Amino acid sequence: MALQDVRTPLRYGIVSSGLNIILDAVLIGPLGHGGLALATSVVAILNTVLLFRALHRRLRLTGGWAFLRSLTKSAFASASMAAVISLLIRYMRHAHFDHQLLHICICLFVGGAVYVAACQALRVEAVGDVWRTLRRGRRQESGDTPLR
Repeated sequence: MALQDVRTPLRYGIVSSGLNIILDAVLIGPLGHGGLALATSVVAILNTVLLFRALHRRLRLTGGWAFLRSLTKSAFASASMAAVISLLIRYMRHAHFDHQLLHICICLFVGGAVYVAACQALRVEAVGDVWRTLRRGRRQESGDTPLR
């Protein structure tokens, strides 16, 4: 369903771009390239929140608090993953672990496992939906039909 509203995303995009330029200029001095990444991330999150709020109001959606709870749980799981990967990177540097490809693969695997485990521990509903969809896809590929 298209809403035929191009002005709202355009306005938010213009405001976000302007804010990104300002934050880039402010944060590049103290943080270097990291400041550019931080500014872009902050602006992207703000733009997403503004667009979601506009869509929520436009469609008069209910369940905003449930979405916010799910988003908070996902953010906590992401922060847990980032903390574990950060510790893993520090350990590998300290241990003079020089195989970069293996280093990346280990970080991806461990980070993904931590994220999924945190999402399951926090009962993030979207993770359950993904698992159900994957299982359903496997059954369809193998020709099995679910019992009802």
